[in-house]
Amino acid sequence: MLGVREGQRAEFTDAAVKIDSVQAMLAFNRLEDERYWKNLLEKKCFAQAARALDVARDKDTELLAEFLRGKLDRGIVKYINDRDPALIGELRTFKSRYGNSWTEEDCGR
Repeated sequence: MLGVREGQRAEFTDAAVKIDSVQAMLAFNRLEDERYWKNLLEKKCFAQAARALDVARDKDTELLAEFLRGKLDRGIVKYINDRDPALIGELRTFKSRYGNSWTEEDCGR
């Protein structure tokens, strides 16, 4: 029985490391996006920054809608609903405006 518990503990540790690694990758990607948007704003590329933010919001919303169509813990649905009561309804019918590709205009500065 002790071996089973140690095996389970190792599996939980492995899962925690994998979850933390995914979270770190997501945080890094988000940081890269924020650097890009800041750079556009510093160069006064306001239209390009607004479009980049709109695309990012659209793609994040699309991803969240896909998660919602799958299986999620009730706690996360409540978490979202407590903070934005209309969002769950919007996510159920969400369609991306950009699909799988979009273009980015060069700022030229």
